[in-house]
Amino acid sequence: MTDYTATAAGTTKPISAEGGGGDELVVNNIYTPGSTTILAGDRLLMARLPKGAVIVGGRLYGKNLDSVGSGSALLDMDVGVDMGGTVDTDQLGNFGILSSAAVTGSKPEVGYDYPLGGLLRTAGPQTMTGDYNNVYITCVASAAGQDSGAIGLEIRYKIGSHS
Repeated sequence: MTDYTATAAGTTKPISAEGGGGDELVVNNIYTPGSTTILAGDRLLMARLPKGAVIVGGRLYGKNLDSVGSGSALLDMDVGVDMGGTVDTDQLGNFGILSSAAVTGSKPEVGYDYPLGGLLRTAGPQTMTGDYNNVYITCVASAAGQDSGAIGLEIRYKIGSHS
């Protein structure tokens, strides 16, 4: 397993926690693997959220990361949170095999665009309880031969009111 980090989610970057109580904040990061093939078990660190942040929604999106040249669509990604050692790898979505194909009548463009789900759908907004809260995309099954494309994660969250 290898961990990769989106540039804006690096440890030297500030955790976004500004805004008034009740304001909706957005973290939006894109990871581009370049010549690196994402393998099963690899994680992409996409966001760092402060303790008390409440995730209310978001989406997984991007350009095709499927196998290049083979035509197979094997990429399986989940979105989860590591809350200071308590890890739920699919807390924000267990997406199964991602289809980047265009779908006539509903998705005319090639690429990914999925709303976050997981516990957001079954239990509602998710409160970050750790001293650090890293949001990862975890590769469950790889699409060998990736050499182009990108994957992005948008997280919509709120911070408790300031007193």
